Amino acid sequence: MSLPGAPGVQAMEVLAFLTVEGAEKGLAMFRQYNRGLTYLAPFHYHVTAAGQIMGKPDNSLVREAHGYGVRVLPVISNFVGPQFNPFIIRNIITHRDIQDTLINNLIEMLDRSNSDGVNLDLENMFPEDRALFTAFVTRLANIFRARGKLVTISVPAMLKDEPSAHWKGAFDYRAIGQAVDRVVLMTYEEHWPGSDPGPIASIPWITGVLTYAASNIDTGKLLLGVPMYGYDWPLDKGKGKSVTYTRAMNLASRYQAEIQWDDVMQAPHFSYTDDNGVVHRVWFENVASIRAKVAVVRRFGIKGIGIWEMKLTFPDFWRYALTNVPAIKL
Repeated sequence: MSLPGAPGVQAMEVLAFLTVEGAEKGLAMFRQYNRGLTYLAPFHYHVTAAGQIMGKPDNSLVREAHGYGVRVLPVISNFVGPQFNPFIIRNIITHRDIQDTLINNLIEMLDRSNSDGVNLDLENMFPEDRALFTAFVTRLANIFRARGKLVTISVPAMLKDEPSAHWKGAFDYRAIGQAVDRVVLMTYEEHWPGSDPGPIASIPWITGVLTYAASNIDTGKLLLGVPMYGYDWPLDKGKGKSVTYTRAMNLASRYQAEIQWDDVMQAPHFSYTDDNGVVHRVWFENVASIRAKVAVVRRFGIKGIGIWEMKLTFPDFWRYALTNVPAIKL
């Protein structure tokens, strides 16, 4: 399928997350560049251990998105306070009556807001809950499918199956991939604030993740997560801090740092010394690094990309994407 864009460019599905924090900036980007999206996934809601949904549906946003031809998939998470709470999910998946409550509440919320489905972002679960979690996702997907609602899920990036691994062990790629409609690979945080400096999502790492994912999940269901941020690590002490593309470019300009390109990682980086004499190293994402990721998506023939997240996007990205990554409209 080809849509308006560069001649012969294959269209793909494009999902973008939209968080409550900083939503005004994200909404402004959405309103300007919505023609580049297939789905919008508002990160507004979390579940409780009793199966309740906290967060009020934004019916006006759904109507607005539908007017742009964008489907809306509210994110349902176990993120409460400063972290993802594994006990919430354990309570839900071990009690059938609470599952019933949650599923009924989700159906009511989706029907009331006229949303098109959900994105499940359930993280930091106990590895030993793997089978119960898979059964829950399968049950929910079957019920939603019968009602014409999409079920998508965000999963941690993996290079192999690690059933006992923290954060990853609860996710059975093959079984979950069979159950749901779309799987968003969270292919970011290859390096993180507490790690050594490095790319957020290098091409060798992404290629490894996609190789494993495509061997277990129908490629027609896969969306590659694309980060729109980077990190600035002080080399003497302390953790890295997140930076947007704009912030990274401003830092490079302020300190007259030369932006370098790593041919292997396919990512930009630079170093600078701040006003206190501390040396920093910055890895971030720009149009060139995103273009390299899109090339991998096309090489594997997967369905599309998932953008984290709207408020972090930047005009240069959209100028590239609207021509070279035309979004399928469903």
